[in-house]
Order: sequence, then C-alpha cells, then structure tokens
Amino acid sequence: MCRMVALRFDRRALGVAKTLIDSLVEASSDDPYLRKLIGDGRHCHGFGYVLAGRRGGAWELTSRRFDAFGEQLVEEEVCERNLEELRSAAKSLKDALGEYEEVALAFHTRRTMSEPRGTLNAHPFRAELLLSVDGRPELFELYLSHNGGVKKLELAETLGLPGAELMTDSHVLTHYLARSLHGSDVRAVASRLAGLVSDIRKRVLSSLDLNLLLFSRLTGPVLAAVGYVTSKDEDRIRYYEPVLVRGEGIAGYVSSTIRDLIVERGLGLEVRSSREGFVALFGPGTYELLPVVG
Repeated sequence: MCRMVALRFDRRALGVAKTLIDSLVEASSDDPYLRKLIGDGRHCHGFGYVLAGRRGGAWELTSRRFDAFGEQLVEEEVCERNLEELRSAAKSLKDALGEYEEVALAFHTRRTMSEPRGTLNAHPFRAELLLSVDGRPELFELYLSHNGGVKKLELAETLGLPGAELMTDSHVLTHYLARSLHGSDVRAVASRLAGLVSDIRKRVLSSLDLNLLLFSRLTGPVLAAVGYVTSKDEDRIRYYEPVLVRGEGIAGYVSSTIRDLIVERGLGLEVRSSREGFVALFGPGTYELLPVVG
C-alpha cells in the first residue's frame, strides 16, 4: 500500500513538478483512502526515489531509500521519524531540480501490512540488465516502485529464486521484470511490459501499479508506468486507481490521492484516471499509452 509519482519534465514545468512532490508528501501524511481501509492514513513505512537528470547535455542519476525501522524506536516513533525524513528529502530534492535541463523522477512512499521492513526493503528496488540500443547491447539499471501485491513465492518459483520469503513481493517482481526484459530492444520496452502484465495477472493481488525507470548514462532514462487494478472492492479501487497527468513540459503517473490534490489546487494539468489496464511511456509533456489485454 503506497503512494507514488513518476514524472518526466523539463524546465517549463519545474514549478508544477515541485507542487506534485509536495502533494506526494501531503498524501503520505494523511491519506483518506488509506484511512478508510486500515484506520490510519499515514504512508510512514519508508520512502525512496530515483532521479535521472540531464545537466550540460549529460545524464546523471541519484537515488535514496530510507526506513527508520530497526532503530531503537517504538513503532509510532518510527512512523513520525520516517515522515520527518520524507519532508526533508522532498525539500532537498526540490532544491536540486533547478540544476537540470530535463528530469525523469520516480518517488515512492510505503505502507505495508506484512512484508519485510527496513531501508533495504524500501522502494525503489534496483536490478541490472542488457537492452539493445540501435542493435548493440547496453547496460541499464532498472528501478522499480510498486503499489499493490503479487504472489511472490509463485513468482520466485518461476525464476528459481531462493530466499524469496525474506524478500518483499516488489523485490521479487524487480528480479522477474529485469530477467524478462533482458535482451529486449529499448524501443519495445512498453509493449514488452504490456505482455508481461498479461502473463502474471493471475498472480496479482489487488493491483499491479508500477513505476519503472530504466537508466543508461549513454542513452539516458526510459520512464514507464503500469496501471492494473484487479480488486472488485470499491474502496480499494479508489485507493489503487492509477492516474495519468499531462501538461506543458510534464507528463507522468500519480496515485489517486495526489490526483485529488491536483484538482483541488487547480494546477491546470490534464488528468486521466483509469480502471482499465495500461502501460504508459513518458516524455516531457507527452505519453504513449498501450492497453493491457486480460
């Protein structure tokens, strides 16, 4: 159970991007959709982000994950510490955005009921793979953030992956996607993702909302999102419902609570909520949309 944003933008949309980061922090501090489901609206079980930024024509990458769980604190203190660190990280991130000509960003805050905790289990998770770029192999880093759940032991069995019971379902999913995308043409990532979602839909619990950032310093970032909700419960659908946004110089994915804050603040973004499965591939101010069949 998480809140997420994935944004691709340039300098035209710097102010809007900062407001969306603020909206993520606000949604994580008190989410009415989460409160209705579990009685507590705080996504305070850790956070993380990955940012690919272009400066002086060259791409660079930075990332951070944090969860105070495991320190000598009671759970309520852990929760408040994580929210405090989230606010600080968001401020530092916003201060740095003006240095870049173009940005691809994925930012995730977490609430879990039963999966492993601690900084090592905060999103995004990372893996490496080779993709084909103009017919030549190139090493990419895959960063995955996830809202929802999958049957991780079944997925791990298909991979022959040991120790899955010690990993989060999202971590197992990262290994699955990295192995499945390995060797693909970089231009076919979105269509390949749509096929993979169809393949694993029987192992999805409630939803499979994903933000993926693939990064190579030679080619730059590829930013994509998956929206796939399987729950039939209306309260859970409202919580997991994926949302696409688009405006001058910016496009991306936001969680449903952030959608509500966008509308409330009148940011002037085109907002598209979807209960149908999709894969979206983002550019600054544009997205390509592919359906997920099944």
